[in-house]
Amino acid sequence: MISRTLRALALPALAAAGVAFASTGASAAEPTNTGKRFRFHGELDVLSFSHFNPDGNGDNTNTLGFGIGRTTGVDSLILPPIWSLGFGYVFLGGNAIVGGRFAFNLSTTGDEDDDGMGTATPSRTTAVGGELVPYFRYLFLPGKRARPFIEGRFGFGGSAGSTRVETDPETVSSFSEIHPIVGIGGGAHIFLIDAFSIDLALTFDYAAPHTKSRTEIGDITMEEDYSKAGDFINLAAQAGFSVWF
Repeated sequence: MISRTLRALALPALAAAGVAFASTGASAAEPTNTGKRFRFHGELDVLSFSHFNPDGNGDNTNTLGFGIGRTTGVDSLILPPIWSLGFGYVFLGGNAIVGGRFAFNLSTTGDEDDDGMGTATPSRTTAVGGELVPYFRYLFLPGKRARPFIEGRFGFGGSAGSTRVETDPETVSSFSEIHPIVGIGGGAHIFLIDAFSIDLALTFDYAAPHTKSRTEIGDITMEEDYSKAGDFINLAAQAGFSVWF
């Protein structure tokens, strides 16, 4: 009798606990960027097609690339190429981001050129490159684990370098390059937790490199002022990450 009474009391209690557990699970919030104020991120091209159309003489260059760890198309224009990282401010209740992507690299190398007759000519090359691309990104589906977005961006990149060869007389060659960048893209943030997301996107970027060069051989100087080198476009499928805080 007591056993039967306990079962009669236990069954409703278990049923109520099950309903409460199911209700709690159903109402649990999905991971998202709600309440976050800043975004730190990086992205790479996984599959890309780039096209360079030179001004004046020269052939068009088309490049198809696939792989993990490749720089983005515009990052590849920097000399030496380097990955860029980004930082943004989140506003409008987590639905919009304004920020920028940054890259900077400095390298110097020394070498000795052999003229084929056993004479080595020391040389040294120094190169610096950088990029700043501000962007605006708008996110849809607030509060959801997967948040689609669209983005527009406009910025600049460039490189400069010089090579000094200890010939007689000494030869010094220098160059500089700048390129305005404009791009659009769309994709989705997939939140694993509130503070971290995997980002997938399709992007299109256009850049117009302008170059300048100067060569000094003793008292002789040859110089070319800035002129447009050509048109560069890059269409890519990207993968990246974002840290939200």
